[in-house]
Order: sequence, then structure tokens, then C-alpha cells
Amino acid sequence: MEQIKIPARVDCLDALLDFVDGRMSDAGIDVRQQSKVLVAAEEIFINIASYAYHPGEGNVVVRAKVETERFVIEFRDCGKPFNPLEAKVPDLNVAARDRLIGGLGIYMVKKLMDGMFYDYLCGKNVLTIIKNK
Repeated sequence: MEQIKIPARVDCLDALLDFVDGRMSDAGIDVRQQSKVLVAAEEIFINIASYAYHPGEGNVVVRAKVETERFVIEFRDCGKPFNPLEAKVPDLNVAARDRLIGGLGIYMVKKLMDGMFYDYLCGKNVLTIIKNK
């Protein structure tokens, strides 16, 4: 897996997206699939940057790997433990202005990706997303 270590700050989003986009382009992944992966990667990174270390700061290690039939991205941070797979599904029948804040981004990632896994290992959040080619 290739990897990048970047500060978990919103202003570092472009570095993350350039890294992920570069790996997918090198692998010849379909442009429509690339768009879905980039949206998911952005959502995950923004959540980490906004909440994992608040009010402090920390880093995110992002690893990417192209396999025969899929593209895998792993996010690792040492922030507060948080399993996004346990996030409540937002009520999409409620108007956006009346909906509780939170959960919509994770819901979107789950819908865009073909797999999403979480583990807490050695004091680190490890979130893996998978997109089939």
C-alpha cells in the first residue's frame, strides 16, 4: 500500500484528494468510480479533521491499494475512538432544516462504497473503504 501522512486539518484536504486521485488514475479506475471514491474520502477526512482531535491536533495516515477487482483506502488516526458504522441512520423523510445534525455524511459514504470496515487497534481508529472496479 502506498501512504501519505498529513495533518488532520481541513486545509490539508487537497493533499489527501491529490493522493487518492493519483492512485486511482495510475490504476486506470473508471472516472465515475473515481468521483464516488473522492466524495467518500473527502467526507471521511473532513470528519477526522473536524472531530477526531478536537480541540487539539493530530495526523491522519491514509493508505491506498489497488487490487485486481477493487480499490482500497485505509484511514488511520489517533483521535478519539469513533466507529462510524454505529452512527444512526438519518431520517431522510424529515426536511433538511428539521433533521438532526450528523450522520448524513457517513450514510452517504456507506451508499457510495461497496465496503466499509472499522477497527480500533493499538489506540488508533482504522477505517477502511472499498470500491469495486
